[in-house]
Amino acid sequence: MDAVEVRNAETFFASAPPLRDRDAIVAKVEEFVQRRLPTASGNRASRMVCITSGGTTVPLERKCVRFIDNFSSGHRGAASTECFMKAGYSVIFINRRGTAQPFCRFLPEDPLLTCFEPAGDNLIQLIPSHAVAVQKAVTEYHSALNSGHLLNLPYTTLFEYLEILKIVSLSLRQLQRNCMFYLAAAVSDFYVPWQSMVEHKIQSGVGPMAMELAQVPKMLMLLRHLWAPEAFCVSFKVMLP
Repeated sequence: MDAVEVRNAETFFASAPPLRDRDAIVAKVEEFVQRRLPTASGNRASRMVCITSGGTTVPLERKCVRFIDNFSSGHRGAASTECFMKAGYSVIFINRRGTAQPFCRFLPEDPLLTCFEPAGDNLIQLIPSHAVAVQKAVTEYHSALNSGHLLNLPYTTLFEYLEILKIVSLSLRQLQRNCMFYLAAAVSDFYVPWQSMVEHKIQSGVGPMAMELAQVPKMLMLLRHLWAPEAFCVSFKVMLP
């Protein structure tokens, strides 16, 4: 493991903004993982996969107005979550807010406005042509949540994504070889360090702007060698012609 990469990662996390609701996220992850550890009575550890999905934003200001975005619809991560759950895995789904969700991929783009219509007297009703798809999506999604085999952890920024991934990785290392990482998120390669950001909106009146971006440390190396060294990892990379 490259000592320089470790130092770069430590510097990244030390200078990153505090993760909102960090204690609550840690508690949810730990409780979810603890229920899948082997027990003294002889129960074997459950199989678990951490799936990451969607793009990451890179804020340009601390009180963010503008940002750089890595686009990803999240369909691969959502579809893969369904497949892993059907195969008997418990899933921690780290996903970008607003991207595709498991069991909901075949609904219209704006399901609330597309699948429902006014029914008079301040009521709404499900449009019959969408009834089967909506019922199937809602039933399967809530069944997955209520079964206790799906933990949904949303993020938006690059900072949030990497903080949550580190929390999950350090907890999953308890499962040793009974866990895997399926990294389908589109993660930015470059970012603006928090200490370099202006506080408020960058003003356009000052004319053209030049900005230098720092390179994001190679966190996959840390995951493989430090955070969860016994886990199996699958990582996706966009290939351009």
